[in-house]
Amino acid sequence: MDRVPIWRLTRTAYGRRLWETLTACGITLTRLRLYRRTVLAGVAGSEPEPEITLTVRCGTELDRHGMALPVASEDRLVEARADGQAVGSLVLSIDRRVRVDPLDTTLAIAGGYLWALFVEPAYRQRGIASALVAHALQVAAGKTDTCLALVAPDNRPSQRVFEGQGFTAAGAVTHVSLPGVRWTSGLDDLDGVRKAETSPPSE
Repeated sequence: MDRVPIWRLTRTAYGRRLWETLTACGITLTRLRLYRRTVLAGVAGSEPEPEITLTVRCGTELDRHGMALPVASEDRLVEARADGQAVGSLVLSIDRRVRVDPLDTTLAIAGGYLWALFVEPAYRQRGIASALVAHALQVAAGKTDTCLALVAPDNRPSQRVFEGQGFTAAGAVTHVSLPGVRWTSGLDDLDGVRKAETSPPSE
């Protein structure tokens, strides 16, 4: 099944419009795979092209109120920059509650959690995503022994990035939302992940 590039069919403007239409009607179906890397010591760097530089900023250094991402003060934002502009980014959270919108819930993560991996379309296929993940692992080393990521099954490009950085699939979680009905399965089987009792505090 992985040989069929289903992501090329689902991750299109049409697929996005269909998703938004169903969501507006209160209908969502989400399945995310948990990827795990358990040994962070000795992480090898993955260097991007020479004109790309990688930077790391703490949440306290960011204008978090102007950001779309719910970055906390203790998080790290790893960025790839070209000509002074951000062309890719990734957030690293460690041992905290994180809101996961596709699952419509807040998860308590034990260890590191890599999320919001993004590279501008014009800069894709240049090793930037792999470099962002590798750099985040280097930042996490010494602070935790495990890093996790949640990736949609149809997002084969992201799966390749994490697999290329030593992550392996370690389970999946499914969430279904219909008018008047919400159901989530698989969380109890995931090591290091549980549903949080409360949402992350607003800052």
